[in-house]
Amino acid sequence: MAYSFVTVEEAKRGLHFDVDATEDNTQFSMLIGAASERIARYIGKRLSEVVDQDGNTEDMSVKIATIMLVGYLYNAPDQGADDSFGTGTLPKPVSSLIYQLRDPVAV
Repeated sequence: MAYSFVTVEEAKRGLHFDVDATEDNTQFSMLIGAASERIARYIGKRLSEVVDQDGNTEDMSVKIATIMLVGYLYNAPDQGADDSFGTGTLPKPVSSLIYQLRDPVAV
C-alpha cells in the first residue's frame, strides 16, 4: 500500500513554502510518499490504529512528523555535514512525535 499522510499543500504550509508555486509539487509529492512510507515502517504493527484502509491519517502527530521529515529530505537530500540522523533512523524530533505509536514501545 502506498501511504500519503499529508497533501502537498499541507506540507508546503507546514514548511512555510508558497502553496501557489507549483514548480516543486512533483518533488514534494515524491518526498511525501517516501516520508510517509518511512514513518509507516517505523510505527510498524500499530499502524492500523492511526491509518485508514486508504493509507491516510488524521493523527496530528503522524501528520506533523511527516511534514518535518519532508523538510529534512527537501533541505538536505544528501543528509549534509551535520549528520542529523543515521542510516535507518529518523531525526530525533520526528521520532519523538511518533515514538508512542511504535510497537513495541518501552514503558
